[in-house]
Amino acid sequence: MIEDTTFARLRELLSNPLQDEEWNKKFYSLLRAKFKEEKDVYEELWIPYCEGHKKTLEQAIKMVRSIEELEEWSKMVPFAFFYLHLDFHSIGNEGCIALTKVSALKNLRRLHLCDNSIGVEGCIALANSESLNDLQILNLSQNEIGEEGCIALINSNNLSNLRILELSGCSIYDECCVAFANSEALHNLRKIDLSCNNIYDEGCIALAQSPVLINLQKLSLSFNNISSKGCIVISKSLYLRNLQELHLCDNQIDDGGCIALANSETLSNLQALHLCDNQIGDKGCIEIANSKVLRNLQILNLCTNEVGVKGCITLANSELLRALRELDLGGNKIGDEGCIALANSKYLINLQALYMNGCEIGNEGCFALSSSVYINNLRELDLDGNKIGDEGCIALANSENLNSLQEFDLAQNEIGVKGYLALVCSITLIKKIRRKYIHKVKKDNLIEKAREYKIEEELNNLEKEEIAELIWKVRKEQERLL
Repeated sequence: MIEDTTFARLRELLSNPLQDEEWNKKFYSLLRAKFKEEKDVYEELWIPYCEGHKKTLEQAIKMVRSIEELEEWSKMVPFAFFYLHLDFHSIGNEGCIALTKVSALKNLRRLHLCDNSIGVEGCIALANSESLNDLQILNLSQNEIGEEGCIALINSNNLSNLRILELSGCSIYDECCVAFANSEALHNLRKIDLSCNNIYDEGCIALAQSPVLINLQKLSLSFNNISSKGCIVISKSLYLRNLQELHLCDNQIDDGGCIALANSETLSNLQALHLCDNQIGDKGCIEIANSKVLRNLQILNLCTNEVGVKGCITLANSELLRALRELDLGGNKIGDEGCIALANSKYLINLQALYMNGCEIGNEGCFALSSSVYINNLRELDLDGNKIGDEGCIALANSENLNSLQEFDLAQNEIGVKGYLALVCSITLIKKIRRKYIHKVKKDNLIEKAREYKIEEELNNLEKEEIAELIWKVRKEQERLL
């Protein structure tokens, strides 16, 4: 009866292989338990049955953190794929070469070797490994693989099933991008991360003009040396029509590059556009706001540019905001006027994250936010590093329009005891946010506040969190009776 029950569970799982985290955990836990309890039955019945369903197990079922663990699980579950996480292990070339000789590598779908002091030799060994034919995700970020190592990977027929390749901070230059563009082995790539390298316009243009990247959905070229010239070629590329995410932060892009992207006829599928830390001003922001192409954008990151009030107001009046879930304008001088325009925008209704840190916003902007009926869905609000005082802070703390917030940052403002008390005792903000600011008030401040609400308990023996909780309960009761 026990056999029937456990095998029935196995059949049920394999009949609907969701392969999400919960499904995977149930699956490998069931297999491990049967292997330990009845190894003979497991090998004679379970393994053949699972082998027959191998094609449904496309994703890695479990993350392992050592070669020994990978070998153990591969022996126990030879029909499944795994995710080997060896980031920050300093394995070097020698360890990487040894890794390629492990037979269990053939069971890998995903391999992370970030920051491991791997150089050219180790990278070439990976490229030449015939055990990595089923690998779909490879992360070699923060290794000194250089041009030679990168080109070996790019031209490897053993890695032709790669979907995601992450090579951030790998000392890659334009020559590698040219090799990418001419590779015949990487036609299955969906995501490439080449951020934090030494790529200039030549490399960017080579990538944009490559038919090899026709299936690409995410391209990250942040923290390089790309100018508007590279952006213009991206905007005209016929091979980036499937692109959904474009990361170009911390380059040398000005309004010209931004205008080209906004008016591109090929980037209509773009859902996330990251342009922070460039030289984009109001002109570029206005073009994005008025874009007829970028209507599917869900994430727009323009932080630390040169956007001012004019650009912000145009953006606030744009239907582009209707689809946005995340908007980052941090580090731009939009001031109260820009903040008020956003708060009053009817298109803000679906926004879930709004970042306006370091935007020279004061109390007036906070008053507008607190009274806005369009920010009910906000889950994250960042107002760090502005000019907000007690009055603005109190308005935000008491706003019923901010009761969906899960993250709320008001650090480095001009808030005093009264403002922080309002946050700590707020009946609209969740406990996690209230507790975040408890260190900003003294116990005496809370006791004094408690007395205002006629709380007669002996408060000196209580912790600050307990006093704040008493105040919160009294205020909630008062609200209920109104």
